[in-house]
Amino acid sequence: RSSVCCGQSADQSVLCRSSVCCRSVCRSSVCCRSVCRSSICCSSVCRSSVCCRSVCRSSISVCCRSVCRSSVCCRSVCRSSVCCRSVCRSSVCCRSVCRSSVCCRSVCRSSICCRSVCRSSVCCRSVCRSSVCCRSVCRSSVCSRSVCRSSVCSRSVCRSSICCRSVCRSSVCCRSVCRSSICCRSVCRSSVCCRPVCRIISLL
Repeated sequence: RSSVCCGQSADQSVLCRSSVCCRSVCRSSVCCRSVCRSSICCSSVCRSSVCCRSVCRSSISVCCRSVCRSSVCCRSVCRSSVCCRSVCRSSVCCRSVCRSSVCCRSVCRSSICCRSVCRSSVCCRSVCRSSVCCRSVCRSSVCSRSVCRSSVCSRSVCRSSICCRSVCRSSVCCRSVCRSSICCRSVCRSSVCCRPVCRIISLL
């Protein structure tokens, strides 16, 4: 009939009216093999181009194999912010859980830990904040190996023109040119060039 499970009916052994082909019981919300009406858990194609493994509801971003509505393709559970394989809405593509701050493979929005390019030109390995640890260029021109703060340890150029190996503070150990009271290898301001620890008025 209108809502029928029709494994054996007067029609054929597989077809139901309203183009619903199901294994067991068909209702307004239907689990089926091929085409379903409404928001449904099915094997192949659902209305609003939702193809899901398990259970679909009406107003849900859905976990699916291929394409979900609002172009969300995810592995497990989808929410408004979605973890997905390829493209998520608001251009967030992530491995695990996505929130407003997102870890992603390619393009991120806000302050983000990512592999390649983030908004405000932040490219980082692990966790990004307003001050960011990154491989190449971070905002406020800080490029560092590990953790970046207002004072930063970096390979090349740190803000306040400090280039250091380990930890940078107002007193800094560096390879090349330092400003303030600093322990360094080559040239420091106020003509202090030392190997170990430098103070304001000390030459070693």
